[in-house]
Amino acid sequence: MKTSIFSIIFQHTPLEEALRKIAELGYEGVEIMCKAPHITDETHFSEIEKIKSLLDELKLPVTDLATYTGGYSILSDEECQQHLEKLKHYIRVAQILDCPFIRHWSGGPSIRVAQKYHIEKSVYWYRQAADLALMHNKKLVMEIHNNSLIETPEAALEFVEKINRPNVGFIFDPGNMYISDVDFGEKAVELLFDRIFHVHVKDEIRVNNPALPRTFKDMTQHGEEIFQHTLLGDGGCDHLPAIKQLKKMGYRGYLSPECHATPNDYETAKHELTVLKHLIDIA
Repeated sequence: MKTSIFSIIFQHTPLEEALRKIAELGYEGVEIMCKAPHITDETHFSEIEKIKSLLDELKLPVTDLATYTGGYSILSDEECQQHLEKLKHYIRVAQILDCPFIRHWSGGPSIRVAQKYHIEKSVYWYRQAADLALMHNKKLVMEIHNNSLIETPEAALEFVEKINRPNVGFIFDPGNMYISDVDFGEKAVELLFDRIFHVHVKDEIRVNNPALPRTFKDMTQHGEEIFQHTLLGDGGCDHLPAIKQLKKMGYRGYLSPECHATPNDYETAKHELTVLKHLIDIA
């Protein structure tokens, strides 16, 4: 297993500066946020070529493009087509950056309340996206996320089987699964392992006081709950069982911190790497 980092931790830092800091810290890869000030669907390919040159200089591979495309289940057909067009742009970006995975959302609402048409529409459009990516030898990854069609391991497996494309898999995300209060340990890894292409690592904790810093509200199976973003190891999400099972089953991909706990990007990234390496060592 190798260490990557989601550049959202450096979301207020220009990408070139962020990449240099990430390499300096010793991360083995980077997952690039596809929002300003990093890469967007309007970033010119000549600019992507410059980014590639810097990445080569830093010996820093791109593990995943974290786009905000997809989510077809709650979009109009016109909007769905627009997202496919944006995906075409990111496929070309992925080609230039030699990046194997592109994040492409499954959509919502939560599988707890989703209707049959939500699933059918998302599957229909996601197949088109997958076929488009496959033409260019790229894989699409759906982040297992609270309030989505793939909120639980079981729903995620059923959904990917409906899509029925070999180049579609998951970003396994224990932090999101902690919020949903579903299994994110050994059984979940075992169930989804063949389709786990990438892994997010972040921590949160349930709290009762919305006045605490870095809190947010979310609707879960228990109703509206309050959560607080924390540094890795300070929250309620125990990543070790999942990491142990990933290692046991031969996962050779990246583990990518996605911390939202503090505005201090460099120190946050440093902390997350230290704790992540410790978890990998224990595993």
